[in-house]
Amino acid sequence: MNITILAVGSRGDVQPFVAVGLGLKAAGHHVKLATHSNFEQFVTSRGLTFAEIKGNPREWLDTEEGLQWLESGPGLVRFYTGLKRFMEPVMESLLPTSTAACRDSDIILYSIVTSSGPHIGERLRCPSFPLMLQPAYPTWQFPSVIANSTADQNRIVNRLTHLITDQILHQATRSSVNRWRKQDLGLPSSSLLGPARLQRRRKVPHFLGYSPLVVPRPRDWDEHVHVTGYWFLDRENGWQPPEPLTRFLESGPPPVCVGFGSMTIRQAEQTTHAIVNALDRCGMRGILMSGWGELGACPLPPTVLAIDSAPHDWLFPRMAAVVHHGGAGTTAAALRAGIPSVVIPFFADQFYWGSRVTKLGVGPATLPFSEFNEIQLADRIQSAVTDPHILERSRKLATGIASENGVDRLVETFQKAMKTGSANGQIQKRPH
Repeated sequence: MNITILAVGSRGDVQPFVAVGLGLKAAGHHVKLATHSNFEQFVTSRGLTFAEIKGNPREWLDTEEGLQWLESGPGLVRFYTGLKRFMEPVMESLLPTSTAACRDSDIILYSIVTSSGPHIGERLRCPSFPLMLQPAYPTWQFPSVIANSTADQNRIVNRLTHLITDQILHQATRSSVNRWRKQDLGLPSSSLLGPARLQRRRKVPHFLGYSPLVVPRPRDWDEHVHVTGYWFLDRENGWQPPEPLTRFLESGPPPVCVGFGSMTIRQAEQTTHAIVNALDRCGMRGILMSGWGELGACPLPPTVLAIDSAPHDWLFPRMAAVVHHGGAGTTAAALRAGIPSVVIPFFADQFYWGSRVTKLGVGPATLPFSEFNEIQLADRIQSAVTDPHILERSRKLATGIASENGVDRLVETFQKAMKTGSANGQIQKRPH
């Protein structure tokens, strides 16, 4: 089968889908990964076909408005307002390029952020299945990962937050999607409730790429919702760390890694100084991963090293702990490495992953970036690297995650769905 995977966002958003693509390719399928141009070499070096999707979110997140959105914290209203402003200009280029990328596809797999997958599937009369890095499927047991920051509510409120989030994601892009459906796809306007609800009603297979040890499967999910385990992509064979990094690691005890991934930061130098001071208060060495926030772009003491990046599967096992923003990918990598996490969430699902880290006992309480300061950070780092319960639970959870293979499980489940017809009528003959 010709399978197209639609993925947008940062490296952490795209990398798990490369892993999925490689698994499907090994099973005999031709796989095309459609994403932003800056990932072309990353995709093709792994042996997958690349197609470009325009509308890179970093261009907007680097604006003043984007920074304000990242700093807005949890809350559905703030999230919707920012999302609508963000998505409207992005969709103008994302949607038509997604259409072109999916030409000749037999199957479309899509991240829920792209929005375009089910619409293109409708036009091509081919199946489209969502790939999720979060437990973003309605349940009575916990709130939406976007609505929630700290605690579960009663079951009615929990379910309602999922339905509201559904509509936020749909309504934020509906006008752009409907113009595109009419002009490019020749389709009528989408329903008021949106394609996600229709996909669930038809019991279309949903693939969720995280460990059930981290988020136990809710009892009210149907069989078409598959929690497969994480979709890890290990570093390429032959990768070697740069000499300064090797020399730094060999010169002392394991450091604390600090990085905020794709989060842009208004005052990077001030934030860097606060991190350095917090590490000094704890007597810890540190590695700063610059990321989109450009941490470490200033003079540093010899106890702290700034690097652009390094594969998490190589770097994290060599760390004492990792301080991060709570992105799904970084959280997963830290859990896999068996080291404590100090989560400093900015917005959206990061608060959810931070709360899971705390509840699982593999890290201290979250420190929202809006409340960030060196004293609070030092306190959490100290807890992370000295609390024997956190250290033991981190190691134990990593052992459980190591026994899972999310990519193999996804491929197995995908193949079975295709053979048994459990896609519930999604597979249709292409019009001649």
